[in-house]
Amino acid sequence: LRVLANESGWGHPALHTVVAIGDGSPWIWNRMASFTHPGVKRVEILDYIHASQHVWDVSKAVFGAESLDAYIWGERYSDLLKEQGPDPLLKALDLLQPETAEGCAAVTNAREYFKLHTAAGRMDYPGFIAGGLPIASGIVEAGCNSVVCQRTKGAGKRWRRLGAQAVLNLRCFRLSPSRCGSLSRCHIITGLDGR
Repeated sequence: LRVLANESGWGHPALHTVVAIGDGSPWIWNRMASFTHPGVKRVEILDYIHASQHVWDVSKAVFGAESLDAYIWGERYSDLLKEQGPDPLLKALDLLQPETAEGCAAVTNAREYFKLHTAAGRMDYPGFIAGGLPIASGIVEAGCNSVVCQRTKGAGKRWRRLGAQAVLNLRCFRLSPSRCGSLSRCHIITGLDGR
């Protein structure tokens, strides 16, 4: 990650802001904490889709997975999270009075999750949007799907791990001119069957 960041301009005097989008896993934010540089602001964003999923998990646990109340509450607070940030959601969580152990656990877990990420400044979705920043990692995940999944899981393709990794390595090498100097020197072998 550090090598890729350096090749992408990390440390360049024109670089003023670095944005990291991730789910709630602590290891992601611990890794990003190492990316510090004088004069460079680091913005951490909790992936909105992951955050919204936590809203829906609470809604289903408290109101019942298929209930209209679950749909109304989940939709409302997912939208408010994006439009107004975490404060309305945190207030709503404090007002919930679940009647089941599952609901109580979901609310408790959500409070901790959202308070942690709010305190870290990762949930200012209205501010991120106003600043022109992405709030979800979908574009990266879609890229992984098109580069990896579609290329290795196409019709009639059967791969062993070693063969798939070799083809993906070659493809990445070919599509990364800075890694091989000149595309004219990069030759891709076609017709590999993955064995």
